[in-house]
Amino acid sequence: MKKYFFLAACCMLAVGFTACDNGDDDNGDEGNGSGTSVNGGSGTSANSTPNVSESLGIEHLVTSIRGGENSTFHYSNGKMTDGVTDGNTNFVITENPLKINMSYISEYESENSNFTDIKTNSNGFITYLKGQIEEVYYDDTYNSTGEANLEYDGDGHLIKMTTYATEDGYSYTTPTTFTWVNGNLTEMVNKYEESEYGMTFSETTTYTFEYNDNTADNPNPGIFFEGMDYELYDFMWYAGLLGKHTKNIPTKITRKSVEKENGEITYEYSWSETVDVTYNPNGSVASITYTETNNGYQSTVYYDYNGEQAESNIQAGISSKTIKSPRKMHRHRK
Repeated sequence: MKKYFFLAACCMLAVGFTACDNGDDDNGDEGNGSGTSVNGGSGTSANSTPNVSESLGIEHLVTSIRGGENSTFHYSNGKMTDGVTDGNTNFVITENPLKINMSYISEYESENSNFTDIKTNSNGFITYLKGQIEEVYYDDTYNSTGEANLEYDGDGHLIKMTTYATEDGYSYTTPTTFTWVNGNLTEMVNKYEESEYGMTFSETTTYTFEYNDNTADNPNPGIFFEGMDYELYDFMWYAGLLGKHTKNIPTKITRKSVEKENGEITYEYSWSETVDVTYNPNGSVASITYTETNNGYQSTVYYDYNGEQAESNIQAGISSKTIKSPRKMHRHRK
């Protein structure tokens, strides 16, 4: 359970991504020194979050996502301040200096995550941070630590991150790469590796994204779709902390996962989904319906803006386009 919890919490803010930082600070190191990450984090010490409209060019700010794991976002002057992510985890973003706290509590467990020493480039995208996570499960307490560096291309797209983290007797590393072509994400590869008492476990997850040939079709006005946020919490993208979104929404997404223990394959799995996207009259995305290709299973996600619910727009009769994308994946919790 906990190995993936820390990974998700870490990754959600990049807690342990350690990328080489060759290019993600083209806009932002500005000679302010580096962090103390495994490979040397760089960037400017961050005091505030970016203005989402200015930094990402998002005209319509998403205030809630409904369907699957629901999320709610609050903004002040174009900057995200707090909310709920994935249905049950509260987050607060504070400034001067920039910090992020996440908390979750249920009948049997509670979790508290703090992300500090955050560095960004001049666009406000995170290039480095540290994280501490405490999880209480029944009467047991687990503590995790990690740090991260992230790297971006010249257009502001996240291209690499790697998680280094330790937790109560074992450690794990998770490099993730993002491939972009003509402003669109075409592949995401996440490699999770864990070692504990001489045993090794790894899982490689690959998302492949396909798009319409006509780049004028399926425009993306500011949605960070499923698959793109694999093992990441959605609010980090919508807060403008992890770079820019794609130019278009995919027409098909395929996922493949391969698990190994001590180098031997123990599990393989793959699936693909198509999606129907409905737009509001102002060009924002009203809803996305995901359909699994192997069994026809459907789920719909609705996007709200400034408290206005998407269903009312759909009832009014809105143009729709058929596009494809993956359904929200639940984080691995073992």
